[in-house]
Amino acid sequence: MLKRLIVLLVLLLTFPQFALALGRVDTEGATVDNKFTEGNQALAEPATVLGAAWLNDIQEELVGIVEASGQTPAKGSQGQLKKALVLKVDTIASLRGVIGTETGQAVQVMEDGRGGLFKWEASDHSADVAADLLGGIYVPPDSVPTGVSGAWVRKWNGPADFRWYGAKGDGVTDDTAAIRSALDNHTVLTGAGVFLLVPTVPANFILPLTHSVQILGHKALTFKIASGSGSFKAIIGNTSSVDLSGLLIDGVIFDNNAALNAPPNLTDLQTYPRISVYAQTGSNMVVKNCLFKNDISINTVSLNGAAVSNCRITDNDFVNICVGSETLLNDHSTIYTNGHNMVIAGNTFEGASWSAVTAIETHGGLSVVTGNTIVRYQAGMNLTGITHLATELTVIADNVMDICIAGIKIWSYKYAAHTTGYGIENMLVTNNTIRVLQVTSGTTTVGAMIGIVVEGNSDMPIKGLRIIDNSVEFEREDTVPAYTGNNYSMGIGAYTGVAGFALVDCEIIGNTVKNAPVAGIRFSGCPVTNLTIKENRIHNAGQGMAVVTAAFKLPIFLTPTDITGFILIERNHIIDDFAVTRAAAAMYLSCSAAGKNIEVRENRITVTGDKVAFVRPYLAPSSPATYPVIQGDIVDKFLAPLYTFRAGSYVKDLTTQKTWNLHADGTTWLPSWVSSTIPTSAYGIIGSYARNPAPVVGSPKGWYLTTSAAVDVWTSEGNL
Repeated sequence: MLKRLIVLLVLLLTFPQFALALGRVDTEGATVDNKFTEGNQALAEPATVLGAAWLNDIQEELVGIVEASGQTPAKGSQGQLKKALVLKVDTIASLRGVIGTETGQAVQVMEDGRGGLFKWEASDHSADVAADLLGGIYVPPDSVPTGVSGAWVRKWNGPADFRWYGAKGDGVTDDTAAIRSALDNHTVLTGAGVFLLVPTVPANFILPLTHSVQILGHKALTFKIASGSGSFKAIIGNTSSVDLSGLLIDGVIFDNNAALNAPPNLTDLQTYPRISVYAQTGSNMVVKNCLFKNDISINTVSLNGAAVSNCRITDNDFVNICVGSETLLNDHSTIYTNGHNMVIAGNTFEGASWSAVTAIETHGGLSVVTGNTIVRYQAGMNLTGITHLATELTVIADNVMDICIAGIKIWSYKYAAHTTGYGIENMLVTNNTIRVLQVTSGTTTVGAMIGIVVEGNSDMPIKGLRIIDNSVEFEREDTVPAYTGNNYSMGIGAYTGVAGFALVDCEIIGNTVKNAPVAGIRFSGCPVTNLTIKENRIHNAGQGMAVVTAAFKLPIFLTPTDITGFILIERNHIIDDFAVTRAAAAMYLSCSAAGKNIEVRENRITVTGDKVAFVRPYLAPSSPATYPVIQGDIVDKFLAPLYTFRAGSYVKDLTTQKTWNLHADGTTWLPSWVSSTIPTSAYGIIGSYARNPAPVVGSPKGWYLTTSAAVDVWTSEGNL
């Protein structure tokens, strides 16, 4: 009994936290401060009496600890209390020095970052230990380091921590091996700190994923490329050989440290693209709430492959980004996707001194690109078709772009087996705001400055392209050229002449185009089937002062190679407020034998200053036998066109309040207006008509000019 009591007392002294719950001894022989004494026979002082109540208290306290651990107290056992209590050690290295004796025995490791609760499992863990050499989860004792006789096993709920594997997160220590080990052994991970990564083989991933993972960074976890460490393929991800379905990168900071680890040249960068997140196979992959900064790369986030679908890239910030080459606007983009049902939304892009190339490039359909803000890039978006299925039903909406060359480029092209059908089908581009800021950016380019334009080398037809309610604005040129001269600079349109390309069922509606250097809206060089240009506001088109072909400087410029169905130009508002016009005219319509299918009606042309050339509303159709028709257009001052239009055309002149009607001969424009009295004029146009607005009984309904002379002869239409 005494031996057992001594053991219990030793345990209580070892684990004093449990003694605090016991009452102090107060039986006969105890000291005044409730401590034990051994007595003194020489002085006849008795030892402290062990009362039953006190011993029962000890027994129940200790048995309660054993039972609370899930064990049943057993006589003869001397390890139950040890198993129930948690030993504390300072480090993982110290844990390796502890030999477990009972399965379930617990040890609390106090090491910063690597700490946690470990329990002994007395079974063969050699395979686990071999896969976890850094001891993030499985820690064998030093006496049997293989783990064949047992190991300490971490117990936890929630994500694993990169620091469990020895990662320091101090921004100084190379954490690459530790991060790799953590990724190999877990599917959900987190951590806090700046984890330094050192690429070793330029053609490889720094953190190759062998399976899908979820990394929860909470904006406190940074992966940073070490200074002067050289080139690499990508930070995290893998090639098409690994299915990364369900991949989640959330709240992680990626710092490419480009200022201290720049690629030596463009060739090296194209070989080793320095992508941050890269996947080629998988569905339901998500990259969100991340910060990508200090980046020189071909792409930053690339989800690219025929087996990629249902992915989301949302609410990320891309800061101080330099992408690719200044001359390659395609393939070099911050976000690059090739897949089906992709969403790119709510991201912000900040280029480094206008040297970033393209913010977003997409290949694929059932996709949405919305709510993104792009600043200081050469180009905003490159929207590309590859396969028939992957080009349908794409929505580009509510994005804001401050760029220096190109807002939205649409590229429909043949690729691999995709040689028939449409390259892009049913794409909606709506409510985007684009500012082309070549002056502000201080850049120059030999290429065209564009707002929303179909790429010139497109070679597959586009069907159902709808460009609606967008705003495209260029900087105004008042005294000196601001934009590099290029005939194909424009606000909205297409200028491809490649065989095989055509536009089918397209609508350009409700857009605002301001200060386009050359054309406001232009469609040239391709056949067109059913094109609607309606309710657009075109302000100061053709304003560019650089040298271009003067005849191309037009608010609306149409030179299709063929027309099937119709072209409708309706209720557009064309404005020019320069003192001297720079545009050639309000519209240019050059058409094939199908030009008779062009209808122009109810457009408004508003001009100020001396605009003699500008107020000719329309220039030449290519064949006088195929006239377009003009009905109800409104101009400030009418000047009869030099070219022939279809009989039945008419234009309203706001200055004189006259309506000019085209005679059946197709060449003579006859004015008509309202007059309560017979007109007086000299050398008028025979056939002119003045309508009496309020005739009374016996008075004329109106008057026709029948003889043009020094005093014109007007003939009554007939009395009421």
